[in-house]
Amino acid sequence: MKTGSGRLRRAFYDGCFSPVEMLALAAAIALLYGILHVAGLREYTSVISGTFPEGASRSGLTVALGVAYAGANLGAVVAAPILALGALIFALIRLVFPEKS
Repeated sequence: MKTGSGRLRRAFYDGCFSPVEMLALAAAIALLYGILHVAGLREYTSVISGTFPEGASRSGLTVALGVAYAGANLGAVVAAPILALGALIFALIRLVFPEKS
């Protein structure tokens, strides 16, 4: 039988999609969104409705920046919390029901 710290380590670090990797991915998504938000790309999302921000060129880059911010926003609002909650539930299940080896 494994010791308490061994079970805890195994619950969080083993496997392809471990809870730590899921939390790292959620943090990376949130960090990307934060960087894009601080960079001021929120105003570029107006291109989705067909209007361009004041002073911005009507180029493909403007559209790409708006779509990138909208995707990062969706990831931060939808995907990151799901990944974080999934990591917590996954770790708890692995703690309660350890693998027999």
